[in-house]
Amino acid sequence: MVNYPAFSTTHSTPQPRNNEGYIAQRLVNNTVNLEKIYISEEGTNLGWIIRIGNSVVAVDAGGSLIKILERAADNSSDNTVEYYTSGINEGKLMRIGNTYFQYYTSSGVLQGKIRSIGNLYFQYYNNGSVENGKIHFIGNIYFRYYNAGVNGVKIQSIGNVNFTYDNDGRMQRISGSQPGIGIQTRSIEQWRVLMGVISESPGNQLQPFPQFPTNRF
Repeated sequence: MVNYPAFSTTHSTPQPRNNEGYIAQRLVNNTVNLEKIYISEEGTNLGWIIRIGNSVVAVDAGGSLIKILERAADNSSDNTVEYYTSGINEGKLMRIGNTYFQYYTSSGVLQGKIRSIGNLYFQYYNNGSVENGKIHFIGNIYFRYYNAGVNGVKIQSIGNVNFTYDNDGRMQRISGSQPGIGIQTRSIEQWRVLMGVISESPGNQLQPFPQFPTNRF
């Protein structure tokens, strides 16, 4: 099993850039924790579990689908949820309390993908390569991919954690360490159930957050 402490970022949220069409916001003191990274045994990046104060969201690796998993009814904090009501991001999650969700609005492969949650920033490959559109950085955590040969476009490393695969293309070994992130494997079907994309059926159950079963590594 590979299960490291959560990456945390705590500082003031900068003003968004107007030329990206972001909503203006005042400086606030946000705490956003990247708690887990989920990948499939086939080497596909599935998504990320992020805690925002008393709330928890799941962000699909595609960058545009976000699901609220947990939102505490706490009168001492602002847990109000708002969504964008117009423009290119209409219907997308805009804020939970004072933590704002900002998306890429430029045309192309990045359009509609999450750009930042509070102080936590997301960058994607956008150079016309086979990794185009895949996550490149979350905060200072670097994602690399195999892009040729039998492994195809599979995750090669996340920070200092490296992944190797057997001849059938299934994950064989996780090595190295990266203080600040937690990595677990799930099937693609389990992740899609969590995100509400498909209905739960025997064989693809996933326990509610945060009691995920441990993986086999």
